[in-house]
Amino acid sequence: KINKIIDKRHFDNEIKLMKTLSHKNIIKLYDVINKTKKEVYIVLEYCNEGDLSNYIETKINTFDNKYFYEILNALEYLYKKEILHRDIKPENILIHNNSIKITDFGFAKSFEKNELITTFCGSPLYMAPEIILNREYNYSSDIWSLGVVLYELLTKEHPYSCDSKDELWSKIKNNSLNINFD
Repeated sequence: KINKIIDKRHFDNEIKLMKTLSHKNIIKLYDVINKTKKEVYIVLEYCNEGDLSNYIETKINTFDNKYFYEILNALEYLYKKEILHRDIKPENILIHNNSIKITDFGFAKSFEKNELITTFCGSPLYMAPEIILNREYNYSSDIWSLGVVLYELLTKEHPYSCDSKDELWSKIKNNSLNINFD
């Protein structure tokens, strides 16, 4: 149930985009029910095992390779449909019966090959440096986020030891994470 839609345009875009998706590793949108102008119900596929961050916290590695392959498979599907997710992170990767379901397409965007995008969006700990530095980006920024998720999935810890978003941004801007931008 959604009580307040902050940006109707983004919400409508997310719903429109989700209606076009059909992949075993992407959450299925079944219906959107408008009760009132302020109350909207979104009927999504049920996922019984929480999100990937819950799995990572257990320190279990039984499904690491399977989950990574499924995430990669879902992203490949999106890119073939020319869709950037733009917010790949463990909290947006749900699990149902030990299978991955990518969710939260609020920042997703259709793109054309070789198109460069400048919109600032995503989650800072998983955001590619070019986005943080307000540079143009493309699908490779999702791949950066995927790499961070893979690292976290395999090591059970985040690759950047930072206590705050500001500290992370400072390290990226000062290139103290040893990132090569060229």
